Amino acid sequence: MKTFPIKRPAYAAFAGFWLLAAQALGFASAQESDIGAFSAKPADPPPPAPTYKAVYVRKNPTAGNEAKTIKDAYQKLKSGGAIYLTEMSTDISNDEGGFVVTRPFHLALDSGLMGEIDKRSKDAGEKAAVNPAQDGSCITVDLTSVETAAGGRGDPGEITIRDVEFTARPDIAATCITLVNGKLMLDNVGVKSNFDGDAFERGVLVTGGELATLRSFSIEAARSGMDIRGGLVSLPDGGTITRTGAGDPARGSVDEACRTGRFGDHAFGLIVERGSDMRKADPAIAASGLLIRGFDAGICAIGSGLRISRSELDRNFIGAALHGAAVIDGMRIKNSGDVGVLTAGGANKHITDSVITGNPVGALLDGEIVLSGSRIEESATAGILNRSANATVTDNEVVNNRVGVDLDGGTPQDFSGNIVAFNLAAFAGAGDDEDIGNVRGNIVSCNAEIGSVGEARSFRRFNIRKKNKEKFCTGARRSDHCDELRPRGPAYCGDSAALNGN
Repeated sequence: MKTFPIKRPAYAAFAGFWLLAAQALGFASAQESDIGAFSAKPADPPPPAPTYKAVYVRKNPTAGNEAKTIKDAYQKLKSGGAIYLTEMSTDISNDEGGFVVTRPFHLALDSGLMGEIDKRSKDAGEKAAVNPAQDGSCITVDLTSVETAAGGRGDPGEITIRDVEFTARPDIAATCITLVNGKLMLDNVGVKSNFDGDAFERGVLVTGGELATLRSFSIEAARSGMDIRGGLVSLPDGGTITRTGAGDPARGSVDEACRTGRFGDHAFGLIVERGSDMRKADPAIAASGLLIRGFDAGICAIGSGLRISRSELDRNFIGAALHGAAVIDGMRIKNSGDVGVLTAGGANKHITDSVITGNPVGALLDGEIVLSGSRIEESATAGILNRSANATVTDNEVVNNRVGVDLDGGTPQDFSGNIVAFNLAAFAGAGDDEDIGNVRGNIVSCNAEIGSVGEARSFRRFNIRKKNKEKFCTGARRSDHCDELRPRGPAYCGDSAALNGN
């Protein structure tokens, strides 16, 4: 069989020539490299930075478990680990922003450093000085995102800060410690102004979670010492909250700022606010052994969660402004610029076994209030100024005031079992024709005068009245009855308030 060779057309040879040329120019190699890129193994990610159960803060860190600032140490720390301060002065951070923590840890002085402190000092309360972050704050605690090992929500653990004193930065109005959620324990912690007198705007802000203290704590602040907006707060071991700077407030503006929660430029030592969620209880605080000094109001209680005992309110303009339900027991409220304790509103308040002394007005009562077992003394204007028909005032000693009880705003629903003695005037405000039958069972004796209420028939009938003349009040004339009352404490017939310059 005859075969014929296949003849390639001229254009095929021409195309082949150009294909060889293209390969020579690198088009084919480029295609091959693209294919290789898809088939090559990706580079390994860098290994995670090591974390440690304990990190030490040093000015010149060298080891992996050492850091220069507390914030740097926190980045190296395992959850639940500890940061130890090896020197008596350090910084929160050197970078921008604040210090927000979202997992539990422990911050304290290094045990070796504590050993050196013990050798040279018996002061177990010595603290390391810590400078705040660049935004002026110290620490924000929010453990909302912490999960259990099984992946569910549970107890997020606790952050503990021990033997540390945060010092304010100059000219930065900031809050030092903020608790959003979780548990925070402050053990021998201070919030302090610097050497130039610059202070934190607010010492501690609590919006949720649980705050507790061990040993004593101290706060110096320009506005609010401690602002409780949510959560639970326990301060069982005492502490001091003081204001730096001075103000010139008026009673009406301070009380209005407290009542409305629009604090403005007013300064309050301890604020207990209402809860933002009406379905939940108000924030609660239980405190004992506090000293609150120098504020427009030492306590502003709007919410209904305050229980405070064995504490002192000293040299505040208003000692305590109580609008929510509150329990005050065993307090000493003294040297206020205007009022020792002011109450208002429908929530029931209890003031028991307290001493209210050296104030222009000892207690201004309005709204639901029980005042019992207390001593109100040395008031330059009035021991008790009553404006409430719903007040219960029983078993108190109202002594050595210019006016013992001013009833100009009405008589309490129960005023009984009280001793009203050694006042320039026992009562003021009520006329002799008013029915004051709810003022009964009181000892009204040894005052320079009783006042117009003494002419009321019900008053004369239901109260013990003896020796109400100036000579018995001052002691110029002896009286066994007055001498029996004097051992309860000094009695100057209302003059000591004026002599002391109040």
